[in-house]
Amino acid sequence: MTGYTSILKMAASTKVPSAEAFRAAFLALEPHMTETRRRILSVHYHALGRQLTMTQIAEAVGWRSYSSANSHYGRLAKLVADQIGFRHGGCYLSTLCSFVRPEEKGDHWLIIMRKEVAEALKSLGWLDGKKSE
Repeated sequence: MTGYTSILKMAASTKVPSAEAFRAAFLALEPHMTETRRRILSVHYHALGRQLTMTQIAEAVGWRSYSSANSHYGRLAKLVADQIGFRHGGCYLSTLCSFVRPEEKGDHWLIIMRKEVAEALKSLGWLDGKKSE
């Protein structure tokens, strides 16, 4: 476990952590990775360009409103942010994602999974039914 700790400490900066640091954080949080949290990550990971709106994430998971997805994804992001020592910007979700502001009033924010997060999830094998190492 000391290897994970050193990786996490290296990531405690304003620079986006490495895929290895996100992987270590996800492994440390594995007991808290509910089926809902894994489903959200899977939906986002498998989206074209790993880009979705929160409404699209909500619909894919089976919720009626983006607010449920926002709440669940935000709580997961807080766990990861606290574990990894990194919070980018004003909201916890920016730990895992970047955003594109809507161009027109009434449009939705586009949420893009960070490539480091996607690489970490791929290396864990969580999204294709494999167990982590």
